[in-house]
Amino acid sequence: MISDPILSTLSKLVSLYDGVAEPDGDNQMMVMLTANIAKQLELPEEVTLSTKADVDKSVFVTYHSELLSRFSRILGNRGTVSAIAINYDGYLKTSGFEKQLLQTIKPHNGLIRFLEAKPETTRYLWCHVAYTAEADEKRVGMVSFIINELTLVTPLSGVIFNHHRFIS
Repeated sequence: MISDPILSTLSKLVSLYDGVAEPDGDNQMMVMLTANIAKQLELPEEVTLSTKADVDKSVFVTYHSELLSRFSRILGNRGTVSAIAINYDGYLKTSGFEKQLLQTIKPHNGLIRFLEAKPETTRYLWCHVAYTAEADEKRVGMVSFIINELTLVTPLSGVIFNHHRFIS
C-alpha cells in the first residue's frame, strides 16, 4: 500500500493505462509503463518514481513537477481533471492553508494540488469620535477605535483609546 498521496494517485493512473506500479520503499515506487505512455510521459518503460530528491536512479516527482503535469495531460483522454480556484473574501491565515485544504476537501481517487495564495492588505478604518457628556459635571472626551474593513468589527472588544477630561 502506497501512503504518499502523489505516488498513490500516480499508481492509479499507471494502472488506468495498463501499467504496473509497486511500492519500492518509503516515498518511492517502481513503475512499468506501456511503450506509448512512456513516450508521452518522456520516461523509460521501467522507472522508479520518488517524492524525495535524494534517491539515486529515480525520477523526482512533486506537486509542481513537470512529470505530474504530463500525467495530468494524458489523463484528459481517459479521466477527469478539474481546475478549481477558490476566491475567499475574508482573512485567511497563510500558514497551514494547504494542510487545512487537504483535511477539509477529500477527493475520491484524486489528488489536490495547491498552486498559490496571494497576500492582500487588510484595511482598517480609524475613527475618532469627540463627545460631551453632561450630568452633575460636564465631561468632554474623545474615543478612538479601528474597524476591520472585511469583518466590520474592532480587533479588540470595545474601545481601544479613551481620552476624557472634566470641565466644571
